[in-house]
Amino acid sequence: MRALRALLAADAEVGFEMVIMTFWSGFDIENLDPAYVARVKGDVEYAHSKGVQLGGYTLMCASRDVGSADNCISPQTGKPGSKFGQSACLGSAWAAGYFDRVRRFVEATGLDVIETDGPYHGDVCASREHPGHRGLEDSQVAQWEACRSFYHWCRGRGVYINSPDWYYFSGSNKCAM
Repeated sequence: MRALRALLAADAEVGFEMVIMTFWSGFDIENLDPAYVARVKGDVEYAHSKGVQLGGYTLMCASRDVGSADNCISPQTGKPGSKFGQSACLGSAWAAGYFDRVRRFVEATGLDVIETDGPYHGDVCASREHPGHRGLEDSQVAQWEACRSFYHWCRGRGVYINSPDWYYFSGSNKCAM
C-alpha cells in the first residue's frame, strides 16, 4: 500500500494519468474480501486525489485452468484444452461467477481501468454442458458475446479497457503498446 501510494504520487508529479496494477503486482480483482476491497477503494481515492486513474489486471480465460468442468473442451480430443492450453470457457458456469465477481469489485472500489488478458478470438468449446452455449457450433460466438457484454458494461461506467485483442467496436480502448 505504501509503495503503491508513493508510486502514485511520483507518477502524478511527472504527469502520468493512469496506473495499471498488472500481473505479479499482488492485485486480485476477484477478491471480494471486505478488507481488501476497502484497501483498494482507498488506493483508488488516493489516486484520484492526485489526478491519476487506477486500475488492475485480470486473466479472463486463455491459459487459465479453472477445472475440467469449466475449461474449454477440445473438439479434437473431447478433453479440456484449447489452442491456448488449459483455458476457461467464457460460456461456462465459472465464467458467469467470474464476471459477477469482477463487476462487484469494480463497483465497490471505483476502479477506472481494467486490463484484461486472455479474451482471445477463436477459442472454441465442444462442451454441451456449459450454460452459455449449446456446443461447438455456437461456442466461439457465445464467448465473444460474453466478453463483448462485459466490455459494454465497463464502458457504460466509464472504465477504460486495455485488452490484448481487437474489441474496439465492443468497448476496448487500447491494444498492446
